[in-house]
Amino acid sequence: MKVKFKSDDGSPLDVVKLAAKLRHLDKEDFDEVWTVCDVDSFNVPKALIAGRQKGVKVAVSSPCFELYLLLHFEDVKRHIEDAEHAKAALRKYVVNYDKTKLDFDDFRDLVSVAHGRAKKLPECDELSVKNPSSGVWRLVELIYPAVSE
Repeated sequence: MKVKFKSDDGSPLDVVKLAAKLRHLDKEDFDEVWTVCDVDSFNVPKALIAGRQKGVKVAVSSPCFELYLLLHFEDVKRHIEDAEHAKAALRKYVVNYDKTKLDFDDFRDLVSVAHGRAKKLPECDELSVKNPSSGVWRLVELIYPAVSE
C-alpha cells in the first residue's frame, strides 16, 4: 500500500473539493481518497454530502482531531466544548503537544486502544454532527489493518 499525504487548511468542504480535484488529476494512482476534518464551526454535513458525490471519504472528528488523539489515553464520552479544551486535556498526557509537530511515538503503543474507543462513539453523518465523535478509526484501519485484529 502506498499512501500520499497532502495537508491543506480550509473548511471541510474546501478540503473535500481539493481532494476530489487531486483525485481527478491522477485517477489511476488512487484506490481511495480520504480527508480528515475537524468540525470547528464548519458545515460538516455539506462536506459529507460533497464527499459522497465526488468519491472522497471523509473522516470527521468532533469537535476536533485532538479528540482522536485523546482517545489514546482516555475513554472520552463527554461533550468537549472546543479544540482548546481538547488540547488542554491532551496536554495532560503529551505535555508539549503541538498540532504542527505530531510525534507518532507519543501514540504508537495505544493505537489499538484509540481505535476501539473511537469505534464505539457515534459518527457524524449528513444529518447530524455528534460531539464527541471520530471517524478517523476507519482510515487508520485501512492504513494499519493489524489495529482491528
